[in-house]
Amino acid sequence: MNALTEAHRAAALASTVDPVALAAAHVHFDRLSGTAELEHVLFNALRGSAAARFEIHGPDGAGKSSTIARVVRDLTALDDAAHEALWLSVGDPRALDGTLAFAQHLIATVAGQAYRFASNIQAAIQGAGADEVTVHEEQTTRHAEIAVDARVISGRYGLDLAERFSDLKWGAQPQSAKSDLEAIVTALRVAGRRPLVVIDDTEKFALTADGAIDEEALVGLVAHAIPMMAELGVDVLVATHPRFAGCAAYEKARTKWLKRTSIPSLSLRVDDGLPLGAIINRHLAAHGVQSRWSEIFEPTVLHQLQTLYFANDRNLRTVLDRAQASVDIGAADAAALVRPNHLYRALA
Repeated sequence: MNALTEAHRAAALASTVDPVALAAAHVHFDRLSGTAELEHVLFNALRGSAAARFEIHGPDGAGKSSTIARVVRDLTALDDAAHEALWLSVGDPRALDGTLAFAQHLIATVAGQAYRFASNIQAAIQGAGADEVTVHEEQTTRHAEIAVDARVISGRYGLDLAERFSDLKWGAQPQSAKSDLEAIVTALRVAGRRPLVVIDDTEKFALTADGAIDEEALVGLVAHAIPMMAELGVDVLVATHPRFAGCAAYEKARTKWLKRTSIPSLSLRVDDGLPLGAIINRHLAAHGVQSRWSEIFEPTVLHQLQTLYFANDRNLRTVLDRAQASVDIGAADAAALVRPNHLYRALA
């Protein structure tokens, strides 16, 4: 089997929303851009004693989610790791109608991400914003792994955390949501854990189907969600889009609550060639394909893909999807390498 066929079968360049896969295939932007130290800035801030709240700013497909996923992976891989990353989906703008609504939404997120807690903690939290629940079962689970929406993330737990939650009750009253959330955060901290809230799908709820800004949803994020997390003193990483700049209320609030880091552009060249080649190499390796880009693509194709990147507002996700499509076409033609005509057909 040649390298092209292997890359085709592995779908090594296909887009994904799985943060584990995104982290594994991510190449640091300091290497790709030649100037920025994006990942190091985020990593070091989150390792600091004070809570860090950052927006990772960039256009569609530029690398916001993979940057976040890689930083989270690097943090949780440390021997003294304390961070508990809570991947928050706010696809429904109603979750941001007010601070209490957002508190309930975040509690539901914690409840739904079972890999974070031992089973009796999970059972207690399930009652937040719903029916009253009391849990007495002893639980000594210290490690669990579960897939949630294609996200497989490991968490480590201590018995002290389980015992703290064993007799808690959470009721259905919305007005108790904020205090319930504070209790969850406090218990995590008592157990030596550090909550890190990740919001990487803001484009899904703040943009309408036609690409316009849903200002009410966007303002809800910065007026309700971000301030509440600041009040709780938890770390926050939120992906934001340049199109949000048209909303004055968002601009005012985000400058108050968030520190901006921007996804840099790929440089035209890096030490070992085009940066896109380094990205493709990492994707191949992450999928178990022991080959380099030059064993799959003709050099002209790589230059054309990099041109496509700049022509499409730095949408790396689209470029890699088109690269995968050209690989699939080349494999169907039993070609040794992806040639320009394969890419042309993939773009058609």
